[in-house]
Amino acid sequence: MSVKRVLTKFSIYSFFLFSGIEYAVILPTLWDYLRLQFGASKWFYGLTLSAFSMANLLVGPIFGLVFDSTHRTKLIVLFANLFEIGGNFMYFSAQSKYMVLGSRFLAGIGAGAGATLFGEVSRMTTQKERTKAFTIMNAVRQMGLVLGPGLNIFLRRLDYKIGPFILNKYTSPGALMVVIWTILELAFLFFFFESPPVDDFVKSQYQQHLERSHQQQAEGSGNNSDNTEVAGKQYIGVNQNSGVQNSNCDSQLRLSEQEKMPLLAEDDSMKDVQIVETKQRSSTPEPQNFMHRVYWLLVEFLRPELVYLLAAFFVVLFNQTSIETMVVPMLEDLLGWSEFETSLFFCGAGVELLITFAILVLLSKKLTDRWLLLLGLLVELVGYIWFMAMVAGANRDTPWIHARVLIGAAVSIFGLPFLFVPNGSLFSKLLPKHVQGFGQGLRRSTGSLAAVLGPLWAGASLHLYYLLLGVPLGILVGIMVLTIDTFSRLKVPTSSKS
Repeated sequence: MSVKRVLTKFSIYSFFLFSGIEYAVILPTLWDYLRLQFGASKWFYGLTLSAFSMANLLVGPIFGLVFDSTHRTKLIVLFANLFEIGGNFMYFSAQSKYMVLGSRFLAGIGAGAGATLFGEVSRMTTQKERTKAFTIMNAVRQMGLVLGPGLNIFLRRLDYKIGPFILNKYTSPGALMVVIWTILELAFLFFFFESPPVDDFVKSQYQQHLERSHQQQAEGSGNNSDNTEVAGKQYIGVNQNSGVQNSNCDSQLRLSEQEKMPLLAEDDSMKDVQIVETKQRSSTPEPQNFMHRVYWLLVEFLRPELVYLLAAFFVVLFNQTSIETMVVPMLEDLLGWSEFETSLFFCGAGVELLITFAILVLLSKKLTDRWLLLLGLLVELVGYIWFMAMVAGANRDTPWIHARVLIGAAVSIFGLPFLFVPNGSLFSKLLPKHVQGFGQGLRRSTGSLAAVLGPLWAGASLHLYYLLLGVPLGILVGIMVLTIDTFSRLKVPTSSKS
């Protein structure tokens, strides 16, 4: 694996690691920051949580369209990350609750670059590699969720004044994230290198070409022709030391520099292979004007399986953000925990998620994405039923209240990776590569809409636990029915062209 590729992966993973850290250092203290510093009410707390996702909702598809048109991932991330830096500085220096609200909105614009990175990874991996790649990206974010609470334990001890700014346990998360996102800006500036895409179909056809070539040589049928063509394409091997040559035959094939399309693969056996595609594989005509493009995108994205995956992602994010908004006040009310114990809780949740991601990697070798998704939905259903039966009607004096809350949380947390990773992986596999950026932006916007509505719902129904939990449980049952109905469509074709 080349040094440039290692550095590029390091930069991408750093983005998701820092995203997890930001979430973990800000969420545990945000409620007290708004309530104690500025006298904000619970509904404003939910609104502030939603502001981050609202920004994601608006900018995700825009960044995706820019990515599909330019493939300038580096510039997009460098530009978007400036909003993260500015938003967190605003959070650190806030003089009112409205500045806190605005700071989370600005930071959400910067987080919209995640759609670009998901699109980039989708273009740069084959279907076989993609589930693993998405799992690693999500696992790295969970590492941030583990590190964040540990940092909070240190940050809560700060109480200084720096010029006109106050650095305490409420403002220090913003100051920390300014430093962290500045580091990311430098990492993408110097260590991120853009690469051409992998084409699953072309790669598979090239491998078939090599197999036939070996078979012909074994049968003594003579050397291959210089003009061998497989499935309407020409293939060439690139040897890094000797230029362009056929890697398995004596003959050489030469094409113009404009036709070359390098292939990047995980396995070492393919690292020196360069594949050239000389015939347009897709039968879908390129849109000629704006209206044609809109119609073309509608045709692509209104397929039942893609609509289902977007709906499932919405439900998952709505339920998760509802619980996350509820959990800090609930731990305070039912268990009497302060921000210290809450930070430890989030740290433990992050450790559980990392373990679950490791289990997911192992299971993904045996089960396809659609079965993993179904398993995650079943686990989440069990978790919500437990909360409804054992926690919704409880109070601080209820016997075994700690066990009731923690068991329910553990079950719900265990199911999350089985919902996020297979959903994203399936969506990218069923989506053509040339709209991966917009598609990932649309998917993140769908999740952002859910992340806007989830905290608003939880903030409005806080302490009415039967109502708060009953609505997510109801829509979870609904998505289970849709899963069964759409299950056969979620099978990825073995010779996908995307």
